[in-house]
Amino acid sequence: MMPYILVFMVCIFLTSISSRKKIIPLLLSCLILSLFAGFRDKNIGSDTDFYPHWYISEIRYIHNLIDLITIETERNLDKGYLFLYWIASWIGNQYWIGLFLTELVISVFTFLGFIRLSRYFKGGIAIFTMAFLLLVFNYTLNAMRQECAISICFFAFSYLWEKKWIPYLCWTFVACTFHSSAIITLALPFLMMISYISNDKKRNLLISFLFLMMCTVTMAFWTLLDMIGDLGLFNEAYTMRYGEGGAFEGVERLPYAPLLLCLVFYLIMYNSYRKKIMDKNIFLFQFLITTIYLLCLTFQLLSVFLYRIGLYFYILSIYFFSIELSSKKTNPVLKIGCILYLMAYWIFLYVVKNTSETYPYTSKILGID
Repeated sequence: MMPYILVFMVCIFLTSISSRKKIIPLLLSCLILSLFAGFRDKNIGSDTDFYPHWYISEIRYIHNLIDLITIETERNLDKGYLFLYWIASWIGNQYWIGLFLTELVISVFTFLGFIRLSRYFKGGIAIFTMAFLLLVFNYTLNAMRQECAISICFFAFSYLWEKKWIPYLCWTFVACTFHSSAIITLALPFLMMISYISNDKKRNLLISFLFLMMCTVTMAFWTLLDMIGDLGLFNEAYTMRYGEGGAFEGVERLPYAPLLLCLVFYLIMYNSYRKKIMDKNIFLFQFLITTIYLLCLTFQLLSVFLYRIGLYFYILSIYFFSIELSSKKTNPVLKIGCILYLMAYWIFLYVVKNTSETYPYTSKILGID
């Protein structure tokens, strides 16, 4: 546990002294996280031992960008992540380089997204860093391709907030080349539109319709997944893996720690609304994305893929939670309670339960056994 604690503490400290004008500590924090992730042993992260191997094995057939775009791989590998490993091959053929670049993409795009949004929402970078490390970091050591996509989508969201549609769509497309599930974030403009409807009756009707549609679509999930796979919008591997009868068809019971975390999100959200930390429209948007994540969390009883779709909304919930928790208007006792819960959440999920198989951390390169 100690390697994680030391790295987390150093990174939280570095980001706490950084700002838009002092970006060096933030970049140093990204570098530390990337080296820590890159130097890990192959057994740290349940996907670490085989995903990189698939991509490394295809690099020898790629000599230029045309080869990268036109290559047809046996496992339908995502071109964005394949490009990342092609870049890694320029540096060297060591296994750790790809892992290092993966975490570098995740951390850099995540914090760049935060910096861009800090023009509109003040403070919270230390709390956001802590929340990201405790809630997400260990998962980035496992679901590497999707976490790259999630971080890029979070960065793209900063353009959506400014209503800069071309950069938003371009970066969303880039995210889809890492994990095609990123296409779900095209729903965010619609959610923002609903949040800013001034007519309460019309807005509430649309919200009710949205949740009803989510439930309806979920009931027909396997059929829709096959249809979307046939259209080529999702990687065929996802259809085989998460469809009916697949290896990740669904979980037997819901994990209660993430459900409790959603309650914490709602608690801070309510506190923010009551003390006017965020305006009503942002509160509604936050409520929508958190509720969608909660529904996706519940729908994993049907398919784990639905939970993974919810992770694109999860990172946004973490962001707004961090901004609100860091506000001076938030009660100090409530702040301490939430921080303690985040710590307990990390210990329970990633240490006791060893979710993502990232504990204990070992590294032959760093001499950590």
